[in-house]
Amino acid sequence: MSSLWNLQALPVKNGRRINRSDAVILPSSQWGELKFVKPNLELGGLHFAGPADIWHPDYGFLVQSTDQGSYNLNFPTTGANGLYFDLIIRGDADELTWGTPITHDGITATVTRKTKCNAQCDVEFRVTLTGPEARNQWFNPYSSRIARPRLPLTFELVGRDREGNEVIKYGFVLQKWFVVRGG
Repeated sequence: MSSLWNLQALPVKNGRRINRSDAVILPSSQWGELKFVKPNLELGGLHFAGPADIWHPDYGFLVQSTDQGSYNLNFPTTGANGLYFDLIIRGDADELTWGTPITHDGITATVTRKTKCNAQCDVEFRVTLTGPEARNQWFNPYSSRIARPRLPLTFELVGRDREGNEVIKYGFVLQKWFVVRGG
């Protein structure tokens, strides 16, 4: 990522340059950092957790890779229609936009803002997965085939500033897609 700098130097006084070389360097607004990827941690009163070496008990999975070649190390690796997870960004991310939903082979990842800066100054964005599902066949004794995605599928979500510059990326690889066959 590139960074913009504003340079401000002391002015010239009475036609003579002030014999100082002071300059104040002010970085442009600093964007937050993607820290955690949080699934739903509770279901039916049970508390779920991931492996201790890649897991924070309050925030979920630690980001494993920002390198496109190893997005397969990141959460999630499995999906189903309607499942979601949250991107937790520490720092200034209130103005990020994520563009249009990303679709590959019938599976879509949509990013929406969940919260603005909270007490820890985390900003959360929800990623919802939609894709092949069989809800309209739940009570049909003669269910038919549904679309089958060609897996694995790599998704790269890009957060941009108001000028459209890429400032945060998160990628993951779906290895499996589950379909609920009964209601």
